[in-house]
Amino acid sequence: MSASPPNWKKNARCHETALPPSPALWTTHRYRGGLRPRGPYRAVAEPPSQGALNFVVGVNGSGKSSLLRALYRIFRSLNRRERPDLPVTLAWDRRQGGADAVTAILHYDNVDDAASFFVTVKPVPIVARRSDWEGITAALSNGDANARVLDAHVVRGSDAFASSLLAAQLPKRLIAYTSGADGAWLQLGHPTFRPQNEDKEQYQREGERPPGWGFDKEWESEQPVRMSNILTRFPLRSSTETPDAPSVGQLGVLSIDVIERIQKELAPLSAIREKLFTNHATQADRLDDSCFRIQVRHLRYAGITLGLWQAAKEMANQTEIGSREALRKLLLQQRGADSKTSDARRVLNEIDWFWPTHLTLTYRDVPGRASAQQHRELLCLVALADEVIEQPRGRQRAVFSLGPSNRISLTEKLSNAFSLGIPGQDIERTADRVDGSRLGRKPYFGFSAPTKISTPRRWTSSIVCAIGSAPDCWRTSPSRSSDSTAPQPLTASPTTSSSPSTNSVTASR
Repeated sequence: MSASPPNWKKNARCHETALPPSPALWTTHRYRGGLRPRGPYRAVAEPPSQGALNFVVGVNGSGKSSLLRALYRIFRSLNRRERPDLPVTLAWDRRQGGADAVTAILHYDNVDDAASFFVTVKPVPIVARRSDWEGITAALSNGDANARVLDAHVVRGSDAFASSLLAAQLPKRLIAYTSGADGAWLQLGHPTFRPQNEDKEQYQREGERPPGWGFDKEWESEQPVRMSNILTRFPLRSSTETPDAPSVGQLGVLSIDVIERIQKELAPLSAIREKLFTNHATQADRLDDSCFRIQVRHLRYAGITLGLWQAAKEMANQTEIGSREALRKLLLQQRGADSKTSDARRVLNEIDWFWPTHLTLTYRDVPGRASAQQHRELLCLVALADEVIEQPRGRQRAVFSLGPSNRISLTEKLSNAFSLGIPGQDIERTADRVDGSRLGRKPYFGFSAPTKISTPRRWTSSIVCAIGSAPDCWRTSPSRSSDSTAPQPLTASPTTSSSPSTNSVTASR
């Protein structure tokens, strides 16, 4: 079992932490560079200049996830200008742009707020031991001198947590991933409020929604129940002899009275649905949070994006079977060599992937589900599909060929689909960036590119991030839909948004 702690970007390096006594954390006292606490842990590597992926490895029950959650909670609170939930002393190195590196030290006392402080000093040498850090903390608390405290800038008391000095020294990104259970992580975002004046056993929790419950789960829970109730209370039959609205258990036709009563029954469900789609649209347009977790589905999206990116880079000029076979043999030789490549090919070689051949995307049209930009991208995606297969529950499965092509013309495909013309200048500009591609992978990066992509050298990391994050924004959570019908492979309605739920890549080995 393994888990990785946060990834500190911009030369942020954790030096020292002191947490309250805990059975899961009692062996942890110091990390420098990679991770260097005592006990069952050991450091594996020093971070490179632009950050690092650090791993906490240990036997079950040694406190790996507890350590990660503690760091995650602390930095997430600091990013929100809030006090941490735990009393803590934390030190890390930080470099911003071309400025000199500094060591940032945070000391939080949850008993005496005046004893808390945040300070930046000249970098403390990595040879400093635990006793040195304890001396530094004591000197800063008492206002004494210390040989390792040079050029100090201090903010004390409650101002320390809202100061611009602290905000400037926080890691740009804090990313955490664990292979363990998610229950404890979910509770971090959904704390439990315990009663103060009631005995714990007297507090009834039956019928309450569990931690982590949101509108997605509320929709999935309420929709089948309410639809079943309606079908039970308003069974209908085709007849011209029963004009009146039926009572419970009777058969009748859809009169105006029946329709009004059904709409009244569906009103709570419609309210949930509206809030659900509003939340998704807000989340899709919101800037990335500086503190977030990587979940299993994110790894899948990253793998798909990585395969598309590297294959489009390598296969740009390999349109003939012979040249692709020569490249495959070369990659096989590289795989067995001691020297490793520095790009994504190193990862793909380890999992025995040559290049992706097909991409499949499962989606469902749901009004108001995605933003206008996401809808335009999906509209262009479906236009390039080789085949769209109808699936149960109103879903469609689009299959895309990623191999060489004589000429890809998105404009032509869109013109054939829309007899009255391409709907919107934004879609026309997207089509212009894609037209002329000779490789099936290239268009998927052209959808998010700011300008026409002429060569792989012009592809930026922002395009890769956009491609990788789109599936999560488009992800379909409701597995059933009471009002959806099977959409066409390419819809011309500007208000209809497609919601892909799964993607997969077929790779050649």
